[in-house]
Amino acid sequence: MSTEVLVLGPTRVWTAGVEVPLAPIRRRLVAILALDRREPVTTEALIHRMWPDRVPATARTALHVHISKVRDAVPGLIETTADGYRLGPSAGLDVETFESLVVAAEDAAASEHWAEVLDLCDDCLRMWGGDPFGDISEETYALPVAVRLGERRHEVDNLRLQALLATGRNDLAVPHAVELVQRYPYSERFREGLMLALYRSGRQADAVRVYQEAHRFLGEELGVEPGPELRELEERILAHDPSLGPRPRPPTPHSLPRFATSFVGREEQLEILASELRPGRVVSVVGDPGVGKTRLAVEAAGELLDRFPGGVWFVDLGGATSALSVAATVARATRTTEVVESLNSLGAMVASRPVLVVLDECELVLDHVRAFLEGFGGGAPHAAVLATSRVGLGIEGQSEMVLRSFHRRTHVAVRLIVDRIRAVDRSFVLDEEAFRALTSLVEAVDGVPLALEIVARWVPTLGIGETTRLLGDVSAGSALETAFDWSFRLLHRGDRALLGAFSVFSAPFTLARGHSICAEPGTSEFDTAGSISRLVEASLLATEGPRTGTVRYRMPGPVRDLASARLTDRGEVFDRHAAEFRAAAVATGAAANNEGQAAAFAAAEVELADLRQAMAHLRDVGDWDGSAEIAAGLARFWYSRFLGWEGRVWLDESLARPLSPRVESTARMAAGFLAWAVHDYETADRHYRARLEEGRKAADVGGVADALYGLGLIHQKRRFEDGAAMLDEAAELYRSLPGRELELGQCLLFRGLHEVGEGRTADGVPMLEEAVELLTRAGHLRQVSKAHRWLAHAAWLEGRGGLGRRHAATAEDLARSTGDQPALAGALIELAFLDMDGREFGGAAKRLAEALALIPQDDLVDVCQVLTPVAWLAELAGEPALAGRVLAFIDSVYDDSGWLPANSRMCVRRLEARLASRGECDRPEAEPPSKTEVMAGVGELLTRLVEGAPGGGSSALAADDVEGSSHRRG
Repeated sequence: MSTEVLVLGPTRVWTAGVEVPLAPIRRRLVAILALDRREPVTTEALIHRMWPDRVPATARTALHVHISKVRDAVPGLIETTADGYRLGPSAGLDVETFESLVVAAEDAAASEHWAEVLDLCDDCLRMWGGDPFGDISEETYALPVAVRLGERRHEVDNLRLQALLATGRNDLAVPHAVELVQRYPYSERFREGLMLALYRSGRQADAVRVYQEAHRFLGEELGVEPGPELRELEERILAHDPSLGPRPRPPTPHSLPRFATSFVGREEQLEILASELRPGRVVSVVGDPGVGKTRLAVEAAGELLDRFPGGVWFVDLGGATSALSVAATVARATRTTEVVESLNSLGAMVASRPVLVVLDECELVLDHVRAFLEGFGGGAPHAAVLATSRVGLGIEGQSEMVLRSFHRRTHVAVRLIVDRIRAVDRSFVLDEEAFRALTSLVEAVDGVPLALEIVARWVPTLGIGETTRLLGDVSAGSALETAFDWSFRLLHRGDRALLGAFSVFSAPFTLARGHSICAEPGTSEFDTAGSISRLVEASLLATEGPRTGTVRYRMPGPVRDLASARLTDRGEVFDRHAAEFRAAAVATGAAANNEGQAAAFAAAEVELADLRQAMAHLRDVGDWDGSAEIAAGLARFWYSRFLGWEGRVWLDESLARPLSPRVESTARMAAGFLAWAVHDYETADRHYRARLEEGRKAADVGGVADALYGLGLIHQKRRFEDGAAMLDEAAELYRSLPGRELELGQCLLFRGLHEVGEGRTADGVPMLEEAVELLTRAGHLRQVSKAHRWLAHAAWLEGRGGLGRRHAATAEDLARSTGDQPALAGALIELAFLDMDGREFGGAAKRLAEALALIPQDDLVDVCQVLTPVAWLAELAGEPALAGRVLAFIDSVYDDSGWLPANSRMCVRRLEARLASRGECDRPEAEPPSKTEVMAGVGELLTRLVEGAPGGGSSALAADDVEGSSHRRG
């Protein structure tokens, strides 16, 4: 069972992917032990650090009790030594992983491998959850370590900024540098980076203003002028020094897997594929198992990154079985965020973008692949598809390359096997005798590349002759099967059993997953790790993932097929697999909306193929409860990854079957949420009402409250009074239930924001203030951010700009720290309104441009929530015609969706009335403007304002409505 101790922020302990709840005093104990890493801490030192102010008389006894309780909760976490106590060796420590990642990033930077630097820095920053050793960071003994880690974080920030500039990602470098300048105001190198990023983005004036601000700030704060580097950079910017950039366009995003071995023997085919793969083309690589189809396709795609600026996306179809799973796998892999109605429509969506899609292992889902490619063929000729399959696709107009083994290309085969031998034994010399011996070995496996990979790993141990002789003693089917069977026999019995069991995984798996699902009872995780290492050495497993951190293991498709055929206890392994991922899905659902969400959702994304497989297995054996529980647990994950339509299909299928009352209730609430999230309010209403009826019959107070909460969210948007009454009733029920502070806080949050949205701040503010208290106590900082956002809106309505900025800044800080993009967009909207009050139109434009970038562009309702303050800004900047067109577009979207969000309702009405009263609202009589037209105008406005040229004209609205009177805004 894997254990992780996290101290880059508040101290937390995770075991098997689940956080272990510990009392604050015990978290302090773990943090103290983690401070000294693996070194023992004496009992006396522990006592004085645990109780720094006053050591109680019973301190020694109390310490032993706390140590015992921690050990009960997390076996093996604390180890007793002759000198005291320390963290056990099996516990992972995020500080150690962080330090190794920083070293790796520094090494990559020294070699100017900037793309790798960027990946490593992002890995580092994802680990950072707050002040290091947050539970003890203010203590004297912890301060040096916390300060040193802070300096290492500073270095990571600097490396990431350098990497963004070096790779031409100025769109990301600007906001990153702005954040760094705010966090490290005395650092001139971050101001240099911001100036350079702005200049390379075509914003010379802004770059010069950064220098002027630095000159003012450093003079006022320290009485010094900027250093020579900063002064020289300003001069070069003013002179348009060509050596400053702009840099080449950013590298093409891709998801191609990495291979640990070199590419050998297919150079000619690689050149042919490079010439064939152009926009509008479909090319397939067809061949027997093990001939290297996937490797060739990945290498070819990697050569063509510059040809497809929209991305090169690798789609592993090995775990897909149905049209739904194929569609969901392709949609997620290609970053398709629209709702997918069919494989044909998905093909058309992908074809409209300049992307290359690599479809791997198509043979088991050929009909579904053909349906996708039929839609692809009807789209615009911007994209290309490269498919691998054991049989031909049968698609008209495609190009097909048949890949064969190296049977008649002995020199190439020998070159491959020598390369693999030398990866293990660098001293190997290919002389004439060795060449003849290897020729026999190549013949024994018919020159199949994967078979050569397998047998090559044994040569340094057994020798060429013995390897060839043993191969001859095996009589199997194909050459690959012969090589596999021979290698399989040479494995230890326990390794053979694990290899067969590992074939249960559809996605790359971790050591922890492999051990808990596949290891025999009584086997230690250490023994499983040894088996995995030997299977990797035998080329029967491949590794993938970062050099440091969590490594995952992948079984090549042909090896999986052969290993699966030797799995004797198939039913038991698949049952354990399904049970493990059922628990994982439930844990993912429990983590939604709290601080564990990002990590849980990231794990679910990697393991999605196994989660789907677990659902399908439970469905096939008639365990509908299990299948429904996985589907319900993944509901918010699916929605966050734009796969809500897939979750709805699974949940609808489950709800059509007999379920236990508990699971049916959970599934109905999940189905209602997914319907609500995509604005299908009729379906959501039906699910929530069914749950309400069930809850009332069973006297399930919590279930009734949950259903009323869901119904209240729907009906507040339709008939405000009905929805408000439902949320009020739900809140009263939650108050009567222990442990439901989160749900009560959410009720008050939504009630409060709608009251504020209607302008009734006196009613809404107390609800929001109580919501902040409850949600903070529950640890749901994402929701706390939203509450502060609405408190900021209320303050803006009341003309209390200072209070509004404090709330909005808190909302922004919380949203950024939790990675909640919608909440961050909301905070930026409020700050933009406050900027408009002060006639800081450039600042408001910057915030609204960032907010628009955070919103999925296909979700027009959310886009319109940002366009509402943009309309205000257009009017204030003297462009009432644009304001009118934006409002017309907003009206058309809200008419189609059937509701007007709270933050837009009053603002839209007020602005419409103002424009109409002055006859300035240029509204089309027939068709409303298109999104393309509106966004073009909005983009021009925001760009002009950001660059400091707000355009002409004064505004009566600016004169009347931005002075701060609450009655004028209401």
